[in-house]
Amino acid sequence: MLSPQIDTSYSVATPEGISLHLTPAGPVPRIYAWGIDVLIRLIIYAFFGFFSNLLGNFGVGIYSIVVFFIEWFYPVYFEIFRNGQTPGKKMFEIYVAQESGAPVSFGSSMVRNIIRFIDFLPILYGSAFVSMILSDKFQRLGDLAANTVVLYLPTENSLIVENKELDKVPSEHAQVSFSLKEQQALISFSNRMGTLNEDRSDELASLTGDLVKDQSHPSRYLYAIANGLMGKRTHRVERETNSAKEDKPQTDSNTQTAAQTDTQQTTADSENKPAITSMTDENPNSGDQS
Repeated sequence: MLSPQIDTSYSVATPEGISLHLTPAGPVPRIYAWGIDVLIRLIIYAFFGFFSNLLGNFGVGIYSIVVFFIEWFYPVYFEIFRNGQTPGKKMFEIYVAQESGAPVSFGSSMVRNIIRFIDFLPILYGSAFVSMILSDKFQRLGDLAANTVVLYLPTENSLIVENKELDKVPSEHAQVSFSLKEQQALISFSNRMGTLNEDRSDELASLTGDLVKDQSHPSRYLYAIANGLMGKRTHRVERETNSAKEDKPQTDSNTQTAAQTDTQQTTADSENKPAITSMTDENPNSGDQS
């Protein structure tokens, strides 16, 4: 038996029964993103520092306020109003979210950023790095306190298809007739099954009542009926028939070639036979003459 695949991804089920495939971002892209954000903040500090020097002590006070707000609310602003992405995170296609996959809340964003001063200890976010290495979701101390996680942006494959055996479900023809709307509903349900876990699919399929009351897997039964409605079995039979038709001409040609060969051989034998007979008839005559 093969050992399970090592993977840092995990899945969560939404109230609608949809399974989301979430992949936490590791330390490397997060460090790169942090470096970009630090560079941006340094540029802003330098810009305000240049003009604050022109204002004397008043400018120093303004500069201190600007540094305080940027240092503590720069990440919060982008995490709340920019889909959990600071400019650095956006560059590396990662974002902050709740551990459940929901958008990060204001309170959680504040908590994770306030605890940054603990993550920074003893130097250069040493505590944060150790915490991420020990966490199965690469969470630093601020993430653990705020119940947040840094994830890679979702892709087309973010929805887990838990019904992995759907392609093996054969077509089924129900013993009852369906109206056009019912057929459309069955086909729509079969198309959606790939985004639902099996328990949720069976729950929805059971709403059809008597149609699936004797089925151990109601959703697969409806999926099989939908396959029949869409003619998937017919298409398979047509492909097999077409394949057989493609093989038949080749067989016929081989038969024709063999028949032609036999005909030619028979013709050659028939042509040679009179010659042999004539030779046999002539030899006695020649013997008599001698």
